[in-house]
Amino acid sequence: MMSDDAQRWKSKYLESLEQQEKLEQRWEARLDLLRRGLVRSSLAAEGSAKRLINACKSCATCCVAMTWMLASQR
Repeated sequence: MMSDDAQRWKSKYLESLEQQEKLEQRWEARLDLLRRGLVRSSLAAEGSAKRLINACKSCATCCVAMTWMLASQR
């Protein structure tokens, strides 16, 4: 049989262990949320970069065409 003191320490230990597990679960949930936000931000930025590159390509094509037209008018 356990003494009252040993039982009290066991109870404290189990409570601390339970609190630690809850803290770890909350931490993992926060990390998961941050990871998902980072992935979403990266995907959004990647889409923006592709649109920007395409816009620059079409702009460059227009600039080349206008330069050619201006040169042919001389």
